Amino acid sequence: MIIDVRRNAGGNIDTWLLERLRRVAWMFDTERSGPGDTTMQYTFRGKVVVLIDEQTSSDAEMFALGIQQLKIGTVIGERTWGGAIGYSGHPELRLVDGSGFTIPSFGPYLNGNWAIEQKGVTPDKVVSNLPVATFHGKDAQLDAAIETIKEMIASSPSTDLPKPPTYPDRSFDARACAAKRSELGVDA
Repeated sequence: MIIDVRRNAGGNIDTWLLERLRRVAWMFDTERSGPGDTTMQYTFRGKVVVLIDEQTSSDAEMFALGIQQLKIGTVIGERTWGGAIGYSGHPELRLVDGSGFTIPSFGPYLNGNWAIEQKGVTPDKVVSNLPVATFHGKDAQLDAAIETIKEMIASSPSTDLPKPPTYPDRSFDARACAAKRSELGVDA
């Protein structure tokens, strides 16, 4: 899966997306016929690449950093904007001329350091989209993401569901049970 958060100004869904991508298939089930499934429903078991650029900001930056920190996938592109300061509990303040402003309220930190503010998120693979090439319809970052995900798929084990075990025969055998009871000296 290639997730493109380039030029994304953020929002507030990074935790929801990261939670979904972190789901782990720990057990499987199957019907007597047909395909099986994971017991952690909707588990994405494929590879993940995230595209970022210098216009990726706020919650989109937090999402990209989460992809790196949680080792969910690879981040490709350019360093992000570096402005993940949010506001909460303070509605946008309106001015008499119709404009407004917000009051910064919180910022993310990690391992004793501010995580994003004025630093941005540095991609795992730096790839630039040059203006002239972009004008002519080229996208080096997307091309790099496609190549990276192909390499990830080729170098990793299959994500197919494991083959189910053979079905057990748990049918009741009255003669075998009677013989066992007799052997143990147990009355019926």
